Amino acid sequence: TIEIPGLKGLDDYLASRVIGQPRPRRILVRSFNLAAADLLPPWRVISALVFAGPTGAGKTELALALADYLWLKEKQAGLNHPSRPLVQVDAGNFAGSLAFGVTTLIGSAPGFVGSRGHKEGAQKPKLIAENFPPDRIVVLLIDEMEKAFKGSYTTNQGAELLGILMKLLDKAE
Repeated sequence: TIEIPGLKGLDDYLASRVIGQPRPRRILVRSFNLAAADLLPPWRVISALVFAGPTGAGKTELALALADYLWLKEKQAGLNHPSRPLVQVDAGNFAGSLAFGVTTLIGSAPGFVGSRGHKEGAQKPKLIAENFPPDRIVVLLIDEMEKAFKGSYTTNQGAELLGILMKLLDKAE
């Protein structure tokens, strides 16, 4: 079980960083309160939220502010993690190829260039266990999701990408 310290200041901190967005903030804080009260199954993600809106509305900033708040609380608790608890994925990179997007998220199949066994030029996948340690809350930010759908009207790749993400977020496995 992960302890979630300092929740009383979460909404105020988010409000100081993100102008407006009271409803998404309330939902986010409520999710953390449920987790802190042990009212969520331990295997379940604390919250899987989709922030939609026009450019500049504060969607990305809300996720970044949450990661910064968690990192601040980790430091106050004496934990010395080298970076803020954030895994950021730019879904705009998936517009050209769903296969590239999947490789970026979960890695290449064994034997392919870029697979974990291939040393040269291999990029670590974003959604691997080492990025999500069991004793730490990590924010997964999938940014620019609408760009994954550009040019995908005939191939349906945007919907396929959403399906993959939903399976991953369902049980955090």
